[in-house]
Amino acid sequence: MMAGHMTPDARAVAICAYEHAIRLGHRYLGGEHFLLALASADQPAGAVASFGPGALIQAGQAVPRGPRLARLNPRRMSGAERDGVFLPHGPGAGQSLGNALREAQARHHTQFSTEHLALGLLAVDEGLVPAILSALGVSAPALRAAILNRYRQAS
Repeated sequence: MMAGHMTPDARAVAICAYEHAIRLGHRYLGGEHFLLALASADQPAGAVASFGPGALIQAGQAVPRGPRLARLNPRRMSGAERDGVFLPHGPGAGQSLGNALREAQARHHTQFSTEHLALGLLAVDEGLVPAILSALGVSAPALRAAILNRYRQAS
């Protein structure tokens, strides 16, 4: 999974996403797992913190439980392995990681942080992330603007 391109906080979120996938009984690592991990992080990325505990509970309920088979591209079997268990990237995961790296590179950073990961996740157009944000009444463009605003204030 792009571990060399991640800050320690982003790596911690990726591990948490993997743990969410295992806990939910999924056989893949999807964007929805990264969304749950970002929202439950000790220091949530920018405006992702504005979800609050109630929204996190709703988001967790919106993610289906049980073994879901992701639409996988057999030519590209990227994913994450921990404790000998490999989870291939499902819908939204690879796209969000690639987007996060591009967000960091656009800001001339060598690694991506949780903020970049959140921005990359908001640009995802596949998997469950768009539906979860919609169910929470969250506008991806508005959340992106809020994260960028917090990012600028912190810089």
